[in-house]
Amino acid sequence: MATLTQDELKSLLAYDPETGVFTRMTGRRAGRMTGTIRCQGYAKITISTKMYSAHRLAWLYVHGYFPACQIDHVNHIRDDNRIANLRLATSAQNHQNRRRITKSASGFLGVTWHKRDARWQAHIETNGRSRHLGYFKCLAKALLARKQAEQVYHPFRTA
Repeated sequence: MATLTQDELKSLLAYDPETGVFTRMTGRRAGRMTGTIRCQGYAKITISTKMYSAHRLAWLYVHGYFPACQIDHVNHIRDDNRIANLRLATSAQNHQNRRRITKSASGFLGVTWHKRDARWQAHIETNGRSRHLGYFKCLAKALLARKQAEQVYHPFRTA
């Protein structure tokens, strides 16, 4: 099966890089916005019976190729496919750019309440291993330790 090319894509769909919206150019749905939001929140578009991630199509449309690596949504919004919101990333870099954890006691990634010691514990994962950053009486100090570790171990993280 041949890989979709930029020319083929441009003959089928129009892409607005400012909004991230794709529009059909042919067929009975010509002129209409296309794509569906799937279970994990990513926009998908079907072309010739094959389903593609809209962010990967946006990359192909603008840059002319499907990247071998992952494409990260800078602002964490999985269906925001504006080209300015997309960047190439390794799997590790993509994991660095995760949202805050709302179910945790702290509400922040890498800072948890350690019940036994009655302190905040800060940690960071890098290269598949968790690094302990310390226990803190104050949440603010635990968050500061995590933020400093992010600058060293997760320079790709934006928020």
